[in-house]
Amino acid sequence: MIRWRDRWAATILRNKYYFDELYDAIFIKNAVRLSNWLFRFDDLWVIDPIVDGVGKLGRRLSEIGRWVDTNIVDAAVNGVGAVTNWFGGAVRVIQTGKAQNYLLVGLVSVSVLVGAFLLLPK
Repeated sequence: MIRWRDRWAATILRNKYYFDELYDAIFIKNAVRLSNWLFRFDDLWVIDPIVDGVGKLGRRLSEIGRWVDTNIVDAAVNGVGAVTNWFGGAVRVIQTGKAQNYLLVGLVSVSVLVGAFLLLPK
């Protein structure tokens, strides 16, 4: 027959002197509590505000970039296109495709230059 004292000793030995329960109560639970608190602190006060701030900054920069692209870059490109279109329309009038017209324009231009050279004081 097993005596009470032997059962008590067997229980202590089977539970390894309750070392795991003591270690869990003293260190593990406090470490888990601390890590949960640090996680909440970091998530609410450090990581989320930084990530949200970077996101807001990126959005604002993209809005500024869109405004610059729409109002400056597109306006410049459209302006160059409009000037080119106007100049092309003006030059199109003198481009007839006939050699006689080009020769006439060349002779008139040379005559104007020679006249200006002869008439202007030296």
